[in-house]
Amino acid sequence: MNGNKVDLLSLSPYIRFVQQFNANDTNYYVPWRIIYDHEMIFCTEGECIVETESETYKISAGQVHIMKPFVRHKRHIGKGQIFNYYDVHFDFFYDRENADFSAHEVYELPCLSMVEQAIVDMNLIKRKSYELDELPPYSALKMTHYSYMVEQMSELLKIYESETPSKQVRLRAVMLNLIAEIVDEVYGDQTGADANSDIVQNYIEYITDNYQHDINLPKILKEQGISPSHFRRIFKSIIRKAPHEYLIDYRIEQSKKLLMTKRYTVSEVSYMVGYDDLHYFSRLFKNKEGVSPKTFIEMNS
Repeated sequence: MNGNKVDLLSLSPYIRFVQQFNANDTNYYVPWRIIYDHEMIFCTEGECIVETESETYKISAGQVHIMKPFVRHKRHIGKGQIFNYYDVHFDFFYDRENADFSAHEVYELPCLSMVEQAIVDMNLIKRKSYELDELPPYSALKMTHYSYMVEQMSELLKIYESETPSKQVRLRAVMLNLIAEIVDEVYGDQTGADANSDIVQNYIEYITDNYQHDINLPKILKEQGISPSHFRRIFKSIIRKAPHEYLIDYRIEQSKKLLMTKRYTVSEVSYMVGYDDLHYFSRLFKNKEGVSPKTFIEMNS
């Protein structure tokens, strides 16, 4: 369990496992265990409770959490709650002499078997752990640029599931983006950020509650006394995309969930996510997902 420090210049992450999981209190179980690498979790919706031998805390929507190696812990979800998240197992530094292992065999199987406590692997416990010198310890960190984190996590998962000669290089590149974003969040200048974040968060909450209806952004901003150009500037600086792009992406994500239930026609889903024009919705969907809504349904049958 030797600990070693690496700085930003020496950073060379190795990505072992990536997944996106939509969990609830009936399909999620993480027993008491230790892990042998770092685990990064970014929560997109809901919350999860983490217990260690010294503290208990929550990971909530928009927060990132990094569990260190060799810390005994377990996770669970409150009754009736959900926990949707991205999950990455990685090393901050690629050490050829460190034993590699299958995250599925070591981590997933004990969860699926619902054992009370995972067995400690006496070989893996000898692995060296590398900590990033510039990253202070924290339980859960609220990320300002939520959409950027989702985009990078989604890209990381896409690369992980691919089979290309450059796979590890591309994984490392995206992981460096994520780590850089976390470091900036920890040390970045927050002057004026809170007020801007509130403005952006209010719009995001409005979209979440009203995406099914016509969204008149200029009217909304006028009522709040905010310049459209100023709003677009601060929204893009925080979310890394324009407000109308965020609205389209959110609607498409909701439409995918509805289509996968197979309870609604494409026309019904189009209307349910705020588009009266089926052809316009289909065109937007194909631009974002690469396939038509009908093909998407067939692919997920």
